[in-house]
Amino acid sequence: MENYNLNEAKQGAFRDELVENNFKPLNFNNLNPVSVVKNIHYQVQQNPLLKLINNLAAVTEDKKLPIHYSGRVNFVNLSEVVCLEAESNYTRLHTNGGKIYNLPRHLKYFDACFPENKFVRVNKSVIINIDYIQGYSKGALCIVWMKNNLEFEVSRRKKNEINSKINKVEGL
Repeated sequence: MENYNLNEAKQGAFRDELVENNFKPLNFNNLNPVSVVKNIHYQVQQNPLLKLINNLAAVTEDKKLPIHYSGRVNFVNLSEVVCLEAESNYTRLHTNGGKIYNLPRHLKYFDACFPENKFVRVNKSVIINIDYIQGYSKGALCIVWMKNNLEFEVSRRKKNEINSKINKVEGL
């Protein structure tokens, strides 16, 4: 009778299962760190669950947005941003302290910087922080009033998304 090593049998069965399921063992010596990070970033962007986890992690940290303004770099906490308005090739950023920054970037650039569970794009030219919503109308023409006395029209395609996010914040 041959000596039978149980560990070798388990490793062989595991290897066979990997090959059967089209998984290939990794050789960690040949991995390029840059390609691994790019692959992880791609996977997070493609997988809704990973994207949600990433957004939740972003909310727990009080991230700061560097703003290049008047020859200086100011850091603004994301929690202080009330809204962003597009104006041609610039974006106007409003803070809860009443400061307004005109930034030389498109609104699309900032769309990816903010966590999706706190910021929502209400139309093609405005992103708002739902924590600073003072009220909204539910009629055919949906309007959102912000705490800094600004008001924005909500596009009809975004109306349901905004109502659901506001209800989540209110706990309804």
